[in-house]
Amino acid sequence: MSSDKLPPISVQLYSVREQSEKNFDLVLDLISKIGFAGVEPFNLFGKSPRDFKKQVNDLGMEVSSTHFPWATRTMEIGKLSEIIQELGLARAPGGLAPQNVRDIISINKTIDDLGSLMSKLERYGLPLFLHNHHWEFELIDGRPAYHYIQDALPKLQFQIDTYWAANFGKNNPVEEIQRVKSRTPLAHIKDGPLLPEKSHVAVGDGDMDFKVAGTKNGITSLQMDIKITGITFEIMEQALSQAKDGRIHILGEMNKALSASRSDVGKHTPKMEKISVDKKDIAAVIGKGGATIREIVEKSGAKVDVNDEGIVTVAAPDEESRNIAMQMIKDITAKAELNKIYSGKVMKIMEFGAFVNFLGKQDGLVHISELADKRVAKVTDVIKEGDEVKVKVIGFDRGKVKLSMKQAAK
Repeated sequence: MSSDKLPPISVQLYSVREQSEKNFDLVLDLISKIGFAGVEPFNLFGKSPRDFKKQVNDLGMEVSSTHFPWATRTMEIGKLSEIIQELGLARAPGGLAPQNVRDIISINKTIDDLGSLMSKLERYGLPLFLHNHHWEFELIDGRPAYHYIQDALPKLQFQIDTYWAANFGKNNPVEEIQRVKSRTPLAHIKDGPLLPEKSHVAVGDGDMDFKVAGTKNGITSLQMDIKITGITFEIMEQALSQAKDGRIHILGEMNKALSASRSDVGKHTPKMEKISVDKKDIAAVIGKGGATIREIVEKSGAKVDVNDEGIVTVAAPDEESRNIAMQMIKDITAKAELNKIYSGKVMKIMEFGAFVNFLGKQDGLVHISELADKRVAKVTDVIKEGDEVKVKVIGFDRGKVKLSMKQAAK
């Protein structure tokens, strides 16, 4: 592929030509709403190139390519260059007629004509790239006609149409792309009946919508929407055979990049996790007036939702965000365990002891008698507010947690 910016997945407007001719503005709007990021026009529908491009851009899309104007048809090169540039493109499209490739003599003339056209286009900084039909892949003296042209003109670029390149099942379109992949900045991916008598099939006009999914070992699912009264065994056999060839090739290419599923997703992958908390802890997670849950969201960057059953859902943009939110929730809802030692911080000094925050926002009391393994006259003789200390849970008294620094030190 070209080193240029990768074009977006786009809609070839010729595929929706009948609808476009009735109400082009509506078609363009629907394409953008579906989520496509680009279009390839075959007609500007009475608009100037500049206005056409603006309409497309205003819908959040771009003109990724064009089949108008056609460089290999009669048009003054300067005018053609002006239109191409106003559409925001950098290549001049073209195509060949059947008579251009019917025999060696016509192929040689086509090579000369294309070479001359490319020289003219070079003055305007435009390379020529050809869109194919099926006739370019008919065999001439044992070779597809297109191969003669591709080999003779190394600067010529291509927009390989995979449906036409299949030549009604006679050719492998993947091999045709691979043959000129460094000169193929764009590719057309579409389907159809692969029947010469029904070569131009608009969207929605085919006889069968046929999708096959599976592994190298077999088919896992199949969807078929037939618009005719029946299907022959031969068509079914051909469709399944072509689907298998395509599936095996795609799986092979996928395996080159990744041969097995990863044990975990990347750390920058959006994460969603759920945790169940005691219904009694729902209020603690939410906080007064929603203060606590807002703090979790602000500090973690995650979205947090709590339902009436105590299911807390964390939707985070990445692993770090998820981990921060989950830890804050666990700290809030954690329960102190008897005889377990925790790290804590002295929050308040009293004459009879000190209150220590040791588990999220949970506090406990270290009585003066549990400060040290000796008699303590004043609490401040041992600790002061802000000190980081180790404490051991030694009991519970009417919901309050009793802590000991003396026992934690043993």
